[in-house]
Amino acid sequence: QEQATYTFREINNIVNGICKIFKSLKLNKGDVISAVIQNSVEYLIFYLASLRYGTIFNPYPYTLDSKDILRYLSGMDVKIIFCQNKHYNDLTKNHIHSVYLIKDNYLKGVDSNADNWDDFIPQENTPACLYYSSGTTGNPKNILFSYKNMVANISSVVRGFKFNENDIHLIVLPLGHTASINYSFLPATLCGSTIVLSESFWKIRAQFWSLIQKYNVTYVE
Repeated sequence: QEQATYTFREINNIVNGICKIFKSLKLNKGDVISAVIQNSVEYLIFYLASLRYGTIFNPYPYTLDSKDILRYLSGMDVKIIFCQNKHYNDLTKNHIHSVYLIKDNYLKGVDSNADNWDDFIPQENTPACLYYSSGTTGNPKNILFSYKNMVANISSVVRGFKFNENDIHLIVLPLGHTASINYSFLPATLCGSTIVLSESFWKIRAQFWSLIQKYNVTYVE
C-alpha cells in the first residue's frame, strides 16, 4: 500500500492548484459539487479546495453503488461529480451530470507551485457542505451545513475533547460520512495536528495496534 507524507504547506499549495482546476471547469461560488472518493489525501484536498473556492461540497460514501448515488442526486442541481474509476463508467452513462475522473496518483499532476488563491469569504449562513445522512431512523437524506454550523461544531469538538497540535489522529472510518470529518479531519486541521489516514479499517486490521504504537496515535475515528 502506497504511503506518502504531506506537510500543511504542501497541502495548502495543492489546494490552490485544485482551485485553479475548479476555475478551468467553470465552477462558480455556490455550485454544488458531489464527490465519491475513497479515503485518500485526494478526498481531503478536494474538500479543502471546495471550502476555499466557495462551492458546496456534497460527498457520498465510496461504498455506495452508482445507482444509489444517482438516486440521491436526482432532483438536485449538481454542477459536477468528482469520482474515481469504480463509479466513473456508471455515472457517465447517466448523461445528466458532468463527471470528472480522478485517476490514480492524480495529485502528482496538479500544479503544487500554484500562486496563492484568495480564500472565499463567506457570510455566516453561507452553505458550505451538503452531507449525506446515515439513514438511521429513516431514508438517507442530504443535510445542509453552513460555515457557521461548521465553525461552531468543530470548535466545540476541539474544546470538548481537549484536542491540540500534539494529537495524532488515525482515521479508519469512511470520509464520505461525517464522523471522521467532524471528529478528526477538521479538528486536526484547526489545531495543526497530524492525521494518519487509512483507506479503511479492514485494510489495516492486522496492523491496527502496531500502527497505533508506530505513530503514537492519540485518537481513532
